[in-house]
Parts: sequence; C-alpha cells; structure tokens
Amino acid sequence: MIRPGKVLRAALFALMVACGDAGAADYDGLIAQARLLLEGGGVEGALAASAEAVKLDPAGFKGHYYQGMALMGLGRFEEAQVAAAKALALAPESGRVAAEKLGDLVTIRKTEAEAEKTASAALADGLIGKAALAYERAWAAGRARPDLGLKAADLYANRLKTPVDAGRVLRQLIAALPGGAEAELAQAELHKIAPTLRTIAQDHVGAARGLSGDEPLRRLEQAEAADPTYPDIYVQRARTLARGTDGAALRGALKDLARMDLASPDLLGDLSDMAEWLKKPEIAAFLEDLVGRSQYEAVGKVLAAKAEDRRKADEVRRANALKEEQDRLAAQAREEREIEVCQKLVDAMARQKASYKQLRNDIDSDKERLKNLNRLVEQQQETSQRYQTPTLRAFDLAPDRDKLRGEVNAAIDDHKRQVKAYNDMVDRYNKRCLSYKDDLDLPDDF
Repeated sequence: MIRPGKVLRAALFALMVACGDAGAADYDGLIAQARLLLEGGGVEGALAASAEAVKLDPAGFKGHYYQGMALMGLGRFEEAQVAAAKALALAPESGRVAAEKLGDLVTIRKTEAEAEKTASAALADGLIGKAALAYERAWAAGRARPDLGLKAADLYANRLKTPVDAGRVLRQLIAALPGGAEAELAQAELHKIAPTLRTIAQDHVGAARGLSGDEPLRRLEQAEAADPTYPDIYVQRARTLARGTDGAALRGALKDLARMDLASPDLLGDLSDMAEWLKKPEIAAFLEDLVGRSQYEAVGKVLAAKAEDRRKADEVRRANALKEEQDRLAAQAREEREIEVCQKLVDAMARQKASYKQLRNDIDSDKERLKNLNRLVEQQQETSQRYQTPTLRAFDLAPDRDKLRGEVNAAIDDHKRQVKAYNDMVDRYNKRCLSYKDDLDLPDDF
C-alpha cells in the first residue's frame, strides 16, 4: 500500500519534471523520484524516472541501480541483471555493497520466479514430487516468499506423505520468520505432524543402538532430520562417538548435549571410555569450558565412583569364578569317586554273573546225573519184580538219588538267590552308573 505522503512527493516530482523545472529535473531529482516511487509501489514510474536518469548521466551508477530495482519489480529479470551489472561496474567504493546486493537479489528473485513457474506447471501436470521440490527451491532461494515454503510443506505432508521433508521446510520457515504470521502457521502445521516425526526418530535411534561401524551415525542423522528436538538422538550420538577415536566429532556431540541441556555429570560420566578421553588434555580442557569447573569436577566424581563399582564388581566376579572352579573340582572328584564305585559294582556284577552261570552249569550236570540214577533205580526195581527177589542194600541206589535230588533243589534255590542279587546290582547300576557308562571298563558281554 502506498502511503499518502509518498504519493504526494512522487506527484510533486512528476509535476516538476513535466513543468521543465531545471532544478527538479536534474539527475539527483530523478534518482530521488525513482526511489520514492519504488517505496510507494510505483514500479513503472520508477522505471521511467531511472531510465531518464541514465540518459542524463550514463556513467552514474544510481540510475542503473534504480533501473535494475524497477526492472526486477516488473519481473524483467534478464534486463535487471544487466542493469545491476552496470551499476556494480560504475559504483564508487561506497556503493559497491549495495550494487552487489542488488545483483544477488535479482538472481534470487529470478530463481524464485522460475521455480514457482516450474512448480505450478508440474502441479498442473500431476507431478507432485517435482512441484514440491520446485516450491521448496523457490522458498529457499531467498527465504522471502514463505507462501512458497508453506506450499512445499503441504505437498510433502499431505500429497507425498513424506513428513520428514515437510518438517524440514516448516522448521526453516519458523527460523527465518520468528514471530511472523507465517511462522505461526508453520508452527501449527509442524505440531500436526510432530507425533509422526517423533515415532520416526525413535525408530532410527532404536535401530542405531544395535548397529556398528558408520551405520549408527547415519541412522542418528536420519533421526535428527525427522525430529531434532528428540533428546535421545544426542545422547546416543555421544555414546556412539565416545566408543570411537574421533575427538573432534565427540566434542561436537558433547556440544549438542549441552545445547539440549543434557550434559549432566551422571550422563557424561556414563559415556563409554570417558575416563580415557579425559586423560587427553584437549578433551579435558574442552569439557571444563563446556560445563564449567564444578560440573567438570562432578563428572570426575562420577567416574571415580564408577571405577570403584567396577573394582568391586571385578572382585565379586573373581570370587565367583574361584568358587565355580572349586565347585567344578569338587564335582569332578565326586564324579571320579562315583566312577570308581560304579566300576567296582560292574566288576562285582561280572563276578556274580560268572558265579551263577557256573552254578547253572553245575545244576544242569547234577540234573543229568539225577536222570541217570532214576533210570538205574527203575531198572533195579524192574529186575527185583521180575525175579521176585529183594534188592540187595548194597545195590539200592534210591538213597543216592534222593540225596542228589536234594542237592539239586538246594543249588536251584541258591541260583535263584544269586540271580536276584545280580538283578539288584543291575538296578543299582541303572540308578547310579548309567551316566558314567562311557567312563567304565565294561565286559564284552555286559
């Protein structure tokens, strides 16, 4: 909007030029007129005034400068670049910075315009990814068109479903335009996708904890791109780098912890190898500068306490290891004694088995003798009955038969007892010695 005072001044300059006032129509007057018109939004009038100034003094850099400004305002960027280049070439030392800034600004506005045109065409053609990227480039060119950044963020979030890209652009808008209406709008949009971004960051941090090499740091970078406000990113990065050898990278990670207000003595003291890192003077000095003397000393106390805990834990581990070894040796001795007992049992079983086998053979032999005696007795009785003569006592074999029968029956009973004793030994063996079978010297027929 053009303010009334500026409109009046511009009109007065135009009137003086039209009336041929020599004092007003000079070069400086035209330059002032062009400036006032530009401030009031009269771009075409400013172009006319600056062009007239260039005619009056082609070597004056201000005419070319304001001509470039006007041409840029009209979107005639190639011409504006030419004018800006002439202004820079003719500018005195005091005007070079302004002329250089104009050249840069023309390039930015040209990039913005071209990117916006590309985005609009891509969007019309359904090329959403290309449109989003073009809008983002248009916004990033000068960060003066937040509407383009918001368009890019909207396409990323709602059409392409890439919330990380949307979050990146929205955070750029908030940082570039603090307190502005566009920044508040960007903050509201970022709030909508914040839960999704936090979940993505948590997933990357969780994955980083189980990886090695360069992969953890890569995943943490992805987590930070999703949600740079997630504290675990910086804690895990410090833990990862503390296990490495890159002191510069570790210092950067410690700075991030301090920036996030996470650099507590407990956390710093819990980082892997921090005690070793602090033996390096440059790291120790850096940490003291970063957190202050008192906090630095507190870190030292935490490390000392952890060292004492490790010493006690080592003592417990050594004591447990010694006890385990003693228990192992005692178990080994018990096993050796048990094997010895089992071997004796096996030997006794072998003897018992041999004994009852021999007894069985003796019984079989006695049974054969008994069978023969029975035949003789029967023959004797048959002869006595045939001749009706009493059998002589000297030749009566019945008592021998009865005696042998008794011995056989007694031997059978003894054999049964030995078999039972052997079976009892087998039961003891099965209960006590099967686990040592491979360590025993067993008979072939066992």
